[in-house]
Amino acid sequence: TMNTFGAMSLAAAAVALFAACSDNPFTVALVRPLRIIHLNPGDGQVGVPLDAKVVVTFSDPVVESTLKDVKNFSVSLVPASGEPTVVVGASAWDARTNTVTFSPSKPLTYAAAYRIHLGTGIVKANTGESSGGNLPKDIEATFTTELPPALGLVSVSAANGKAILPWDAGGGKPDAVLVRFTEGVKQASA
Repeated sequence: TMNTFGAMSLAAAAVALFAACSDNPFTVALVRPLRIIHLNPGDGQVGVPLDAKVVVTFSDPVVESTLKDVKNFSVSLVPASGEPTVVVGASAWDARTNTVTFSPSKPLTYAAAYRIHLGTGIVKANTGESSGGNLPKDIEATFTTELPPALGLVSVSAANGKAILPWDAGGGKPDAVLVRFTEGVKQASA
């Protein structure tokens, strides 16, 4: 493979060679594949906040409409069993930075696996500096969201004002105990 510097050197050499051999004007367009140069959250990242946005920066401008098709660009919730579910949200293209930002319409789920899919249907825009083409291969990355906050105990008190602990200290058992937690708790069914 050839790096960008090598490709530029080759192009410069080709221009010099053709210029020396021809009196006719011509244009040399670099043909380089479309690449992903930044992806956030990154592949394998854990502890991603629930309000995270997915940000993808491309090496070159892309045809924005190709990012609107979920076959080309999507974020999916990947359950432990069953089929992945595409996350609903909006994508915004920034042509100045060649970046697309996906904002989910609601917060992501705690401790869940998500997959970012970028497909070969994403098309590189034709510019004066390079010719078009598609993303050469599908790219998938996964990330996991943060764990829920730890459940904490705020207070324990007797609803009737009697002592709670120890039970045998003369206060007797309370009629009811009021327990307060830092987060909502679902009542268990009997």
